[in-house]
Amino acid sequence: MVKVKQLYQKNWRDPYEVETIVKKHLHGYSLNMPCGMSKLGNVKADIDKKINPDIEVDMFNPPFERSCFDSIYCDPPWGINIMKRRRLAIVLTNLLKPVTGTLIFNCNWILMNKVLRLKEVYFITSDNFGSISAITIYDKPNKEILNY
Repeated sequence: MVKVKQLYQKNWRDPYEVETIVKKHLHGYSLNMPCGMSKLGNVKADIDKKINPDIEVDMFNPPFERSCFDSIYCDPPWGINIMKRRRLAIVLTNLLKPVTGTLIFNCNWILMNKVLRLKEVYFITSDNFGSISAITIYDKPNKEILNY
């Protein structure tokens, strides 16, 4: 199987409106993965070492302990297939602390699993995107862990 990296491009930077919403919901010890050039979050993780993330990671197999982050911001590459979406949802859910964990997701699809609860949805239009940015906010109301 051939692995393909999607490396950061300047036009992928979050517009001001998106960063404002993300800042509002980030709390405690936070992860931004994949971070691109964003400075949000305590830990900035990305597969592209040229952008100088705090840690170089594959977002589908990050080296973090389960339940270690209070909040996570994820703006994944658009167009990833359905199986990778499911895998990413499981990874992010398991990295969140139970009860107080918050996931901020900037994507064109909704995460659906039995552990996360959708709390808020924002739609932002911007010249940077040429369309819309859908930001969904989830919480993790219980201690359940998902299996891969």
